[in-house]
Amino acid sequence: MSKVEILERNVWVALLLPLLAGLGLYLAFSGEAGMPWASFSLRHPLGTDEFGRDVFATILAATGLSLFKGVLVTSVTLAFSVIVAEVVTLPRTASFATVIRVGASIVESVPVVLWVFIALIAVPGPRLVVVGLAFMVVVLPIAAHVLAGEFSRLRQALYVEAAYLAGAGELRVLARYILPNAKAVLMPFALQVLGAAIAVDGAIGVIGLGNRSDLDLGIFLLRGKESFFQHPQVLVLALLMYLVVYGYLLWLGSVAGRRWPSGGKVEPEMTGL
Repeated sequence: MSKVEILERNVWVALLLPLLAGLGLYLAFSGEAGMPWASFSLRHPLGTDEFGRDVFATILAATGLSLFKGVLVTSVTLAFSVIVAEVVTLPRTASFATVIRVGASIVESVPVVLWVFIALIAVPGPRLVVVGLAFMVVVLPIAAHVLAGEFSRLRQALYVEAAYLAGAGELRVLARYILPNAKAVLMPFALQVLGAAIAVDGAIGVIGLGNRSDLDLGIFLLRGKESFFQHPQVLVLALLMYLVVYGYLLWLGSVAGRRWPSGGKVEPEMTGL
């Protein structure tokens, strides 16, 4: 097994480590904290915040939750995008394809974060649900448009045409021939969507639309800025966690690029149709 294959097997599992470690530390230490804004101690090496919670544990937990929410929203968004892209590239769906193309053009004309802000202000309901649904609705036409272009290209490949001639159905062709060969586009795009989801979630906290007691990296940036001169560790650690998250995504993107190089293809065996 090559080094790239080993990395590919382990990188997705590593996404859960900050969440598990952060929640474990949060449960172990934050509930037993003493006074708000306690100074550095052996039990709380970075002190406690204004809610009496261990700073290191809560920010680590916030990092894990940001990753978890980003992965969840990204997975659901791309799953629906694959379905829409599949329908768009089927015969007799030219009208639907035009709608998706126009929708993607309209959405791309305005930053995604602004669409989410508008939905958060205008639509009543739980903040997490509104933000998640707004992000998915906005990103869906863009993602479907990108994937539809790749699916259309792959449908013209000889091995896909041979699969149809051999009697393979649409779902089998999609799962066995189109999606495996679309990874060179799908995986880097998924990482971009994940990065955008984490950034939007943080931006909501930075502008003050969230609850100040939430485990949210954006909230910690806001609170850290407000109390920087008295408690600089809050802002510094929150910024460090963002650097770690996006550095990890960049590394994961480089792994995906080596595993599925642009323009490369994986032609599955034609037996067992």
